[in-house]
Amino acid sequence: KPGGVPLFEAINKELPVILKDSGVGQEKENLDFVRKNNLGIVIKNSKELLTVIDEYMNDPEKAYGLYQNMSCF
Repeated sequence: KPGGVPLFEAINKELPVILKDSGVGQEKENLDFVRKNNLGIVIKNSKELLTVIDEYMNDPEKAYGLYQNMSCF
């Protein structure tokens, strides 16, 4: 969920996030923040989740890039 509290808890713990797209007020701004700073992945629907997990598990450098971006905050 792209709510402020869960998102910034993840940033505090330096854990990249996978968030489901939302068109709701503040959540939309949070998703824009994640995209702009490359802090995680935004998926359109739940069907994309397994594909994204597989992609990042099979490309450790790509996953590490997200981690490095999180550690900058």
